[in-house]
Amino acid sequence: MEDPVETSPEKLNPKRTSLSSKLEKVELNDAQKAKVTEKLQDIERNLEKSLEETPVNVKGVYLSVVVSFVFIVLCMFINKVERVSWLTTAVKNYYEQTQWNVEPNKYFADIENEKDLDDYLRHNFFQQSFNDEFMNYFNYIVGVRFTLKLNELQQNPFEEYQEASGTVRKDPNIEPGKENKQEFTQDLNIWTYEEKGGFKNGGGYTAYFMNMDLQDSLYKWRVMRPFWLDPSKFSSMAVEVIIHNHNQYTTLYYYQIFERTSAGNFKATSGTSGIFPEIFEVWEEDFTTIATLFVIYAVGLVLQVYKLLQNLLRSCKTLWTKLKLDIVWHEYIEIISVVLVVASISLFLDIVVTRIGKVKLPLTQREDLDELIDYAMEFRAFVRVTATAVLLMAFKVIVVLKNKFPSFGVLFDTIGGAKRDIINFSFITLLLMTGFALAGYLAFGKDLEAFSTLGSSFLTLFDMILGVVEYDDMKEANEVIAPFFFIVFMALFFFILLNTFLAIVLSTYIELRNRDQLLLQAKATLIKEDSQEFLRTVVNLLLCRIPNTIESDAIKYQELSSKDHTAAEQEAVNEELRKLENSIKQQSKQSIAEVTKYNIGQLSRGESSKLLTREQYMDKLKNCIQKIEEEKLKTKIHNQISENDVDYNFGLVKEMVIYLCFILVAITVALMRFRIGDSFKLFEVVQQTVEEPYMTYYGSQIKLRNVNNDRRAYEYLRDVFVPLLEQEVVFSQNHYLGEVLARATLRRIDFQGNNNPFSKEVINFWVDPWVSEYSSKEFVGSGSNKSYPYVPSGTTETFQQEGGFVFTFKKGEDHTELINQFEEDRILDKYGKVLALEWVWYNPNLNLYTYNYLTFDNWSSGQLDTAFYSYTVELDIYQNSIIRAVFELLFVGFTFYYCFMELRDWWGVWHALNQERQEKEKKRKLVKQLLKKFNGASEESKGCGAIVGFLGRYLKSFLKKLVLLIWQFIRSVLGYLQKDPFNILDSISIALSFIMVGYIIQLTTSEFTRNFELPAEGAAYIGEFDLANKTLISLRNIAAYNCLILFLRQLQFFKFSKKLSLLTDILESAKLDILFFIAMFMIVLFAYALMGYLLLGHYDPKFLTVSESLVACYNMLLGEYDRENIELADQVLGSLFFVTFMILFNLILLNMFIAIVGAHFENIKEEEDLEVENSKSAKKAREQFMRKGFFGKILHVIKCKLEKKEKLYEDQGFEEHLELLSASLHKETQPKLEVEDFEVQKIKNFDYSAVSWMKILEKTLFDNSSGDLHLPNFKRGLGQQDFQLVTPARVEEVCFVSEEIWVSEPPLEKLRIWKQLTIGHSNHLICERNRAIQTGAEMPDEASLSPKQQKLWEVTSREHQLSMWIGRERLDDSERVALWNSTTFSKEKLNPEALQWNFQEQRSFWSSQTHESKLKIMHQILQDSSKVSKAIRKSKEPIKLALSHKELLKDTRLMLWVTLSVEDKSKLNLYINEPDSVEADMLSYMILTERKLNVFSLDEADELLSKLVDSKLYDKLSELCSYQAEVSANKGNEQRLQGVKSDISGLEEYKSYLKESISSAQEHQRKLKRRVMELERKLDK
Repeated sequence: MEDPVETSPEKLNPKRTSLSSKLEKVELNDAQKAKVTEKLQDIERNLEKSLEETPVNVKGVYLSVVVSFVFIVLCMFINKVERVSWLTTAVKNYYEQTQWNVEPNKYFADIENEKDLDDYLRHNFFQQSFNDEFMNYFNYIVGVRFTLKLNELQQNPFEEYQEASGTVRKDPNIEPGKENKQEFTQDLNIWTYEEKGGFKNGGGYTAYFMNMDLQDSLYKWRVMRPFWLDPSKFSSMAVEVIIHNHNQYTTLYYYQIFERTSAGNFKATSGTSGIFPEIFEVWEEDFTTIATLFVIYAVGLVLQVYKLLQNLLRSCKTLWTKLKLDIVWHEYIEIISVVLVVASISLFLDIVVTRIGKVKLPLTQREDLDELIDYAMEFRAFVRVTATAVLLMAFKVIVVLKNKFPSFGVLFDTIGGAKRDIINFSFITLLLMTGFALAGYLAFGKDLEAFSTLGSSFLTLFDMILGVVEYDDMKEANEVIAPFFFIVFMALFFFILLNTFLAIVLSTYIELRNRDQLLLQAKATLIKEDSQEFLRTVVNLLLCRIPNTIESDAIKYQELSSKDHTAAEQEAVNEELRKLENSIKQQSKQSIAEVTKYNIGQLSRGESSKLLTREQYMDKLKNCIQKIEEEKLKTKIHNQISENDVDYNFGLVKEMVIYLCFILVAITVALMRFRIGDSFKLFEVVQQTVEEPYMTYYGSQIKLRNVNNDRRAYEYLRDVFVPLLEQEVVFSQNHYLGEVLARATLRRIDFQGNNNPFSKEVINFWVDPWVSEYSSKEFVGSGSNKSYPYVPSGTTETFQQEGGFVFTFKKGEDHTELINQFEEDRILDKYGKVLALEWVWYNPNLNLYTYNYLTFDNWSSGQLDTAFYSYTVELDIYQNSIIRAVFELLFVGFTFYYCFMELRDWWGVWHALNQERQEKEKKRKLVKQLLKKFNGASEESKGCGAIVGFLGRYLKSFLKKLVLLIWQFIRSVLGYLQKDPFNILDSISIALSFIMVGYIIQLTTSEFTRNFELPAEGAAYIGEFDLANKTLISLRNIAAYNCLILFLRQLQFFKFSKKLSLLTDILESAKLDILFFIAMFMIVLFAYALMGYLLLGHYDPKFLTVSESLVACYNMLLGEYDRENIELADQVLGSLFFVTFMILFNLILLNMFIAIVGAHFENIKEEEDLEVENSKSAKKAREQFMRKGFFGKILHVIKCKLEKKEKLYEDQGFEEHLELLSASLHKETQPKLEVEDFEVQKIKNFDYSAVSWMKILEKTLFDNSSGDLHLPNFKRGLGQQDFQLVTPARVEEVCFVSEEIWVSEPPLEKLRIWKQLTIGHSNHLICERNRAIQTGAEMPDEASLSPKQQKLWEVTSREHQLSMWIGRERLDDSERVALWNSTTFSKEKLNPEALQWNFQEQRSFWSSQTHESKLKIMHQILQDSSKVSKAIRKSKEPIKLALSHKELLKDTRLMLWVTLSVEDKSKLNLYINEPDSVEADMLSYMILTERKLNVFSLDEADELLSKLVDSKLYDKLSELCSYQAEVSANKGNEQRLQGVKSDISGLEEYKSYLKESISSAQEHQRKLKRRVMELERKLDK
């Protein structure tokens, strides 16, 4: 069996098209490899920095992850939030969603005064709590505690108001637990005053209701009421209820708080908390699981704490020795999380474990009820600590995984990189937010609850930043300030500060990505290789094999033994054969124990076998990065070749057209089959008749969604359902079918005995909510004494064919009587689980049937849940529409077509693997043959032993082949899916399409759907509609998924267009970044979901389960949240949860994802113009093709296919173009121009252009220099292309220029005149040089000014001089050199002792100086101007700055030198272009001195000098090619070509001279550096 990593995807496709064959041959040329090397050098510094970063201590990395996971699971088992939430919903429905009897329109939240509170308690609270033994059959009221707080009164200090009120409240703060005792009262031991008892142990008057019925509780309240509800003294009252549900193993702590504010209004709030004492009373499944997880986690925690203590000890040693706390930021997270976990475990042991067996029901003592209430409140504290620890653990896991998978650190790296900016930004934002919060508090706080406190004002402003704005309320509260406040706040925060924060995050991320992207990819590749190595070792261990050379040895043995050898060779061959024989024997004799030991050793060594030195790891990263870059370049070249291939693009167009037809057919089939629009119309009708009508319940009007107990269910059936059945036709169009109008199915449950010591005294039986079996026992109604027969499951006689007790509503019968019988027999009592009502309507206008059912589900928590569903069913679908049948047949045909296409591709992969397997099988057979030969033939057994041996070998061979075939099938499927990501979508879509075909066939061949007839009697037809409806629901769901995938599959055809394929290109480019980002995103999201589940799930149903909590957190990202519910669930941690979640996800993570996509989008846009060759004509042709548009490209592809072209546009490759040129050369005689190793010949019948000759020159240079000379590299810019080119003045403009005219001209005109004068002077120098050559006279100096230029320069102002020298429109390099050579340093600066001073004197003086004196002179000259140079380099107005230094302007040459500091390389260019050796020498010392005696700056100068020579050589070669083309066309100008040849030879000779000079200079660098250091020390002294 082969492991899954041995065969690469490229080897899995045996069928290669001509295009793929071309792509395989693509290799990178030397220039492209040089680019890769250059990029590798650029990121080498980042590699060093990455290795220097302090890594996370990953020893036990997986232990930390596993331990965190175990803790999370343990917390979920201890705190069963779902059970608490279900029980909370049931209890709140009874206490808060039930109207009072005397005030039908008021609920719990509508209590406004003491009278309302009294009515609520008497007519609702006591009725629900003590009317029956259990609240709705399952919830046992353990006890109730009332806590009263009274206000202390004093005489009204304002005499003028004493008639209105004689007393006032001394302390009007009515929050429970903060008022002082007014008096001690004890009446018949009904209530007492406690200093530290009561609600939240805040003290107050307390009364207990335990083990009493409704009459006793009402009597006790009547005694309490006068004192407890005295309006003059009442401050607050808390009602606490302990409710136990044995079905859920949950005890609920529910409390209500009634407060009167200082303004006089009433406020009623409630809350819950759940505990689970019953779980730990008996060693059952839950307790066993918790104990096991607790032990496992305890062991892991000990190891984690031990590792943490080691790190802290190391940090303490560092603090003691280096006085530096060596703790990384992520270690603080680990410390805090460990502390919270230890606190959580301590609380669990103290709160839960120590209370096991101490409390049992029923409670007889008040202290026991207090103990349970304290238990619930303390358990809530445990939940808060646990939820916070879970969140921090997730961040710790990400930090740990970051070391294994570096891309996981994108969040922390980004925040760490921008921490200073974020801190400063946060400070400014908090400051501004405080100001706006105070302003909102003052302006709107008196009218709006959202601004009534500073805290709520902050949260409201935070909501506004997130886009939740209630401007109308603000305007109504203060219409003067509201517009200004709103506009300024939203403009400042929503548009400015928010986007500023985003800019900080995005810029930091993009900077980190540009710096570390390749490094992260390389590390990910190395991690992948390590994982594959690990997987290979595991497979070897499972298959009992080790890497060996037995097969290769066998092949080599066979080859050596089959060849003929000479006598001289035979002895060596025999020796080699003996070695191979021994090797084969030894490897074949390895036992299973040895193989297992070896593989286990490989696994146990782990990372120790991969330890590398720093240099080795660096080299490994570099090699990996180089491979990545080379593969990227190859991919780009592949894409461009594919883009231009006609067959490839025509295939895409053809498949795209076929696929569009398939999509149209699939959509038509779905729309015609389901008729969604008509179905919705019918659903509206049913909804209006079932869900919308009101019913009367104790004088209140309620709807179906308000039915939450059995009494309301019976009222709903009488008031809504029965009148609906009595209508013959509903809305004039919907008819009932047959005599049976509807069917009811009842399902009952059986109880189990209660053996739990905590509750068995008060709860004898219970229902297991996790068992779905229903009772099949017949029963007799408790009121009607009628027998209810059971209908078994498996037939259409019951709801969903699951059995039950069936009732029918027939036409003409009194249906109210049956409903009354239901109520009389209490069929929805504790035994009744589900009551389902079903009926069918027919609409002749639409020819559709409507199957409807309504269920009442009695939950084990005591909550009755209702659900209503309505579906449309169409029968005889082909009766009036043959078109539908045709489209469905087309859909079947397309499905089989694409199945065939995918199977064909898969078969290619299978065939390749099969050939590979056969080759390996041949090798194994060869090994067996050789072993048989070496060991000799064994004696064959006879008789029964032979038969058994034969059968055993046959069975072993069969099983082996079967396993190999299964493994080969798995590998072929994986290989097929790896070839193209769209293959996954294709496979899923085809599978879904076949499922759709199966459902369509099932519906088409069904007897019910084809030949439905109304039954004369019975309700079995309703079950048939149920079966047909289930099939239609499945078909519709499959069709919905398939339609989505079909449209996603279209993206694979967008490769034809660069614009349309942008999405797929971005996803392909960013797949690694997106993958790790999503993983990190989901870990953090899951952590917050767990925190919300543990912290809020007991109260907010959106966080009921982990999955629903995930959805709720995701909805929060989209702006859908209920902050009020979150605060009610937990005011402190709930608000912290909300704020941190929104900041982290909305402001950071989501925009980080935008940055990822944006960065790769920019990369894709930059790569669109990549070309295989440097051909302008090819580039132009490609641009013309790309401008055609989508449909234009399709037409162009079809046209090229019809014309049998191979390419869409001409882009002849370099080699093909060279072959064409070679074939075009003719043999006519022509003067040849030889330049070293290449020649240019006259050609015939060819385009006479310099471009053609340049290509020949490019090829010749590249070949003859072994790749060292590459024509584009000759012309490398020197960083001076940022100035504007100036057109010279005309000759006639210059002829009459005088000094007066020159002075009056602006700098730009002076520059134009100067350039024309330079041209004239150059022409004059050419004539003088030619004359000197003829006469043998001295050659004139080229780098100098004409006399007229010298006079004009002397009368030019300093400002205009500097503008011409360094302005945006300025002199070029050669003009600068000429001007430089016409100026001198002042005598005082260079040689104060000289009697005369001019240019020649300066040259003579400088040539006579030694190295030491030259350095000293330049140090003295440039020392004072160094600060000015630095200022000019940084200044935006260098000319203005230079003019402000008067001393600088006194020396012309010094002024010119210092002002050249505006450009980094201007001074080097001046040195490079200087033809005078003395001036060049002076410039080199000036550069040397200015660079603070750094002799290595000469290397940079030499490099720039070499580039300049290459640049000039390129110019000459270009000119040579242009001239050669002109000669080929015009048969002339041979003399000029010879001159160009001489120029080239001269430049080459000068380049050789420079190389020799550079080599000589480098030999003296070390000596020169020492001398410079000595001189520097002397100067300092």
